[in-house]
Amino acid sequence: GGGGGGGTLDSTSARPALDAGLTSEQARVARKLRVKVTAPAVKEMLKPMYATRHISKDVFKAAAEAATAELADSIDPGEMTEEDVHAAVQRALAPLGFQLPD
Repeated sequence: GGGGGGGTLDSTSARPALDAGLTSEQARVARKLRVKVTAPAVKEMLKPMYATRHISKDVFKAAAEAATAELADSIDPGEMTEEDVHAAVQRALAPLGFQLPD
């Protein structure tokens, strides 16, 4: 199931509530930290697919980047669950024509 393409978020105008009250500099630093925490979790989830040659290095990188960006923009790593990571990775893989194996 699950249809519908995600619209691209205009990250400049709509800063996530996550960074509400921060200066743009603080927000940038905060996001950087979230990326740092999020990226390994995302890659961990994609690794098995890459290891089995299910996806190429390019797809791995593109999906990892997209999922990491989505998570970093929308969720506090302290509250991030494996389900959040899974969902973001699925959404990142879908436009590339792949999906996470169950």
